[in-house]
Amino acid sequence: MSARGSKQALKERIVALERELAALRRQAREEGARGEECELVFFALGEQALAVPLDRCVEVLPMVEISPLPVELEGILGMIDRRGLATPILDGARRLSTRGGQRTLESQILVLAVGLWEMGLVVDRVLDVRPALLEPLEGPEEVRGKEGLVVGRVRRGGTSALVIEPSGLVSARLGEELLEATADAASTDAEDRT
Repeated sequence: MSARGSKQALKERIVALERELAALRRQAREEGARGEECELVFFALGEQALAVPLDRCVEVLPMVEISPLPVELEGILGMIDRRGLATPILDGARRLSTRGGQRTLESQILVLAVGLWEMGLVVDRVLDVRPALLEPLEGPEEVRGKEGLVVGRVRRGGTSALVIEPSGLVSARLGEELLEATADAASTDAEDRT
């Protein structure tokens, strides 16, 4: 098998594993969405409060310069060098179909475990980390356009927040394109240093 064929086979295997992992996580979240308490990281995008399971959050970073990818991908801002790791950065407002605020120096990058990847999600601000009772969604209108992404809701003070599943942020096709673009960017960067 040629190197190109091996690379393509590896990409296909990664995509298949990502799909399987996403399906298993979605199933586990749906089963847990029946009044179970879980630790969540709450964050804001514009006026909307959202949350992600704490076990899917790797770290929170201050806004840093984001390097563009060699190709433009829908909802992907570029990548950052995170302690030697090329980390793709997603536009939170575009990926979550919300009217997010403007990206500013006060914005933050929420680094999430997305399948086998770690990706940054630009958010207006991280609000807090605390346990909350996960409730099932009330109807299909709550997730229209966000199927596979929104797994439940929680009450936070007088408002509610949608809980997202990070693996729903990136489709298999976009994941494949992103894998190729970040590999190309990393190899270009390595060539530039020599």
